[in-house]
Amino acid sequence: MQHELVERDAFLGLKMGASDADYVVRRRFPIEHPAGERQAIADWCSKAGILPPVRYVPLPPDRAHEGRYWWPCPECRWPMRVNGASVRCSYRAHNAAYAIRTLPDGQPPKLRPRDDTVRRQPAAKVVQRDGNRQTVCVEFPVWRYIVVPGVEELKLYKRWDGKPPLSVELWPRQDAYDLRFTIEELGWTWAIDLKDVASAAALADEVAKKPLAAKTIVLPDHRGAAQRAELQDLLPDYTVLLVEDVNRMVRKKIAEARSAR
Repeated sequence: MQHELVERDAFLGLKMGASDADYVVRRRFPIEHPAGERQAIADWCSKAGILPPVRYVPLPPDRAHEGRYWWPCPECRWPMRVNGASVRCSYRAHNAAYAIRTLPDGQPPKLRPRDDTVRRQPAAKVVQRDGNRQTVCVEFPVWRYIVVPGVEELKLYKRWDGKPPLSVELWPRQDAYDLRFTIEELGWTWAIDLKDVASAAALADEVAKKPLAAKTIVLPDHRGAAQRAELQDLLPDYTVLLVEDVNRMVRKKIAEARSAR
């Protein structure tokens, strides 16, 4: 219940008094800056021309090694959880799991990837406890429901933004859906909603209770073809794709528009 309240308040704060352009700036901010020093967060906000759009809290104790060091996940950049000599991003799909390797002579510890499938290991950051340099991060529900899905949404947006004749809009109409692709000369517009949920059945129930504005649901590639097929069976009125399918379709449409010139 507390997590739901935090999530709801965060979204209300993002939308309060915001134009569509304001909303995009506010929504991007915690995705791109989920953790850091308090003064650095304030400086980034000032540069973006906004106040902090969500609440930042001191680094939780379970995110610090010996109370001195912390590590951002290479994928979402939120502090990873420390459990003894192990470090792992709380979102397992980010595949960031490491062992802590202590170095001599007071050097900061380093991480060793669990296996050769794990992303590069980030460097240790020093935990700051007080003042303007205090280490802070967004709250867990903001990370899980804004930062985690936002990483995939921004990645797809950046993949295609600035690729004429295509235009891409992020979170149109204050998040009516996640992305809209348009190629005017083809008269082609495509709205999609990215969903990153472990259970296809739970997602289908959610969509049944609150239908989506976009008729295309996109799953991250790590969810796989099996979940895509299951969700498609559960939601026959929608088209369910993986991100790789979206990239293939957009690439095809751009080629079609360029060849027609």
